[in-house]
Amino acid sequence: MTDTIRAQIERDIFNGGFKSGDRIDEKYMMQRFSVSRTPAREALVHLAAIGLLTLVQRKGYLVLQISPQEYVELAEILEVNESLAAKLAASRISKEQLDQLAGALRDCREALEKQDAHAYRVSNSLFHQVIYEACGNQSLKEAISLLRARMRGIADVRFESLSRMQASCKEHEAIYEAIATGDSQSAAQVMAAHILGGSGNFKQQVLAAPEFRATWRSPP
Repeated sequence: MTDTIRAQIERDIFNGGFKSGDRIDEKYMMQRFSVSRTPAREALVHLAAIGLLTLVQRKGYLVLQISPQEYVELAEILEVNESLAAKLAASRISKEQLDQLAGALRDCREALEKQDAHAYRVSNSLFHQVIYEACGNQSLKEAISLLRARMRGIADVRFESLSRMQASCKEHEAIYEAIATGDSQSAAQVMAAHILGGSGNFKQQVLAAPEFRATWRSPP
């Protein structure tokens, strides 16, 4: 039961159901999942141990708030993992999953045409989720999901920029083509460039802030 609760809260954080700084307590968990105090407490402790919640004195467990620097560092790890997922998906994706990927790509195009940042964000998430499923590696999928959930601590403003939305959609098309043709090497390369494009765009935004520029240290 503890694992079920933990997995659901992870999904909620990943999908934006909880925002950075939101409080999650034992009472809420007990009522929502109809469980006793013990599994509720165990789930909270585990979520804190993997870095999704933080225990704050006199406030309890809060959804993790991360700094811009932490976001960029997580994005560097995400690039490697997403690249591997795309590489594996190119050789393992099923016909049904490929159809789902094509559908998510169509949704991205429609959102772009409407210049709807929220709709694009949803379609973008679905596009990547299909690839996680298609990679056929549950441990990798879980690692990416955890990274993505932790990165929710920073507001996702990438797609408020029309130019970034346009670039992202074009990158999705290249990723789809590589996966559809079974080109594992190309799939890994275009996915890495895609993740770098999104996180790099965000990095430039946060580096422009004086309070962040003073603390940022480029990796060696």
